[in-house]
Amino acid sequence: MDTVKSIEAQLVDLNKTLPKLPAGLTKWLADYGWLLVLISVILSIMTLVTLVPLLLLAFGVSTAVGVGNLFAGYGFNPAIAPLAWLSISISFVTLLFAIVVEAMAITPLKNKQHRGWQLIFIVMLVSTALSIVASIVTLQPGSLVINLVVYAIGFYVLFQLRPHFMPQATTSKKAPAYKPAQKE
Repeated sequence: MDTVKSIEAQLVDLNKTLPKLPAGLTKWLADYGWLLVLISVILSIMTLVTLVPLLLLAFGVSTAVGVGNLFAGYGFNPAIAPLAWLSISISFVTLLFAIVVEAMAITPLKNKQHRGWQLIFIVMLVSTALSIVASIVTLQPGSLVINLVVYAIGFYVLFQLRPHFMPQATTSKKAPAYKPAQKE
């Protein structure tokens, strides 16, 4: 967890030098981000439900017929097929991890707790690392560049929202409730 905090601190410093998103947009995203994460979890589960049978079919077809490398668009080169399956497996693990951790983040995000923001940050860190590994393993430099750009934008937006999830941002100072003494 210290590594995550160190990376977070470095990105906070970097984000201070970047232009700020409009306050209204960041407030809206902070208020309704939990709903966007909920939609993401539902869509990811739907993807998982359709992906598992397709993967099982692809593994079966590749075992029986030997055309598994067609599934990932690698042509007929049997040397690349294991790399394709490794990339698919990494994507599958990333999806499972994201579903679980994002589902855990929904309630804290709704309550604007820093813990919810941290969980989304962890999902992004792990997803970034695994997508980089998958791109390198499959020798796809274009995919690597696209992933880096997409995740850089995602981290930028996430760190623009961070002040809304800090402990001082969530505590509101309310005047103590005054109850007049009742006369009998």
